Amino acid sequence: MAIGCPGSPPQTPTTPAPTDKCAFNPDSPNCKPDPITGKCPPGFSHNVHDNCFPSGPCPSGFGRHDNDESGKCFPTPIHCPPGFFPKHGVCTKDIFINIHSVIHSSSSGSHSLSSGCYDAIKIAWLSKIERSRNQEVDSFIDNSLEVH
Repeated sequence: MAIGCPGSPPQTPTTPAPTDKCAFNPDSPNCKPDPITGKCPPGFSHNVHDNCFPSGPCPSGFGRHDNDESGKCFPTPIHCPPGFFPKHGVCTKDIFINIHSVIHSSSSGSHSLSSGCYDAIKIAWLSKIERSRNQEVDSFIDNSLEVH
């Protein structure tokens, strides 16, 4: 208890109020209920460790686990359709394009790929998403896309 001015009511130490961060770490010391009343603030509930966590659903992309009484929000697993896999939070699919025969049948600077395929390669190549392991292929694509 702190000492105040004569005649003033005694001061009590203050505890920081729980915040939305308690959804992800409800056992943090910052998620304690009010030290005097033992209650969580409005919009918060008690967990099994007598800490506070935000009531209601977790933020988008997160959820609570069954049989977990902590109130913690966990990342929601991504369920991708067959043939796709989760990568960096989205469903993706590896696409392998064999352009070796295109290299040998193309004249300099031209390509015989469909425009859709060409555009997909161009976006991936210029974004440096992935490069080939074959220097001949790399050189062909660089020249075809006029990369300097």
